[in-house]
Amino acid sequence: MDSGIMTKMLSGISIPSIFCGILFIVISLPLLRGAIPMNRFYGFLISKAFTSDANWYAINKYGAKALILWSIVMIASGVLFLFVSLPSPLAGLIPLVICTAAAIVQTLHFARQLKNSNDEKPGKQGHQPDAN
Repeated sequence: MDSGIMTKMLSGISIPSIFCGILFIVISLPLLRGAIPMNRFYGFLISKAFTSDANWYAINKYGAKALILWSIVMIASGVLFLFVSLPSPLAGLIPLVICTAAAIVQTLHFARQLKNSNDEKPGKQGHQPDAN
C-alpha cells in the first residue's frame, strides 16, 4: 500500500465518510425490509410517520433507500479522498454532512407528498354484517 494513502487513512481524512457510510447502510437495512415497527427510538422519527403504520413503513422504507444511496456516495468520496489532497482535514467531513442532509431532505419531501393514511383496525375494514 502506498505510504501516502496510509498516511491519509491514519490522519482520519477519509475515515469518517467511509465509516459513517457503512454504518448508515447497516442501520438502514432493517428499515428497508420493514422489520422495525413504529417506535420512538429507531427510524425516521418525523411526525407524519407516527400517524399510521402505513405511513411509518412507507416513510422509513423510502428514507432507508435514500440513506443507502447517499451512503454509497459518502463511501465513494471517502475512498476518493485517499488519492486526492484536501486543503484541510475538516474538508473530509463535507460529504458526510451533505450526503446525510440530502437523505433527510429527500425523506422529508417524500413524507410531505404522502397522503395521510389512517389505518383501520383489522377486522373493521370492509366488514359487513352477515345476511344470514
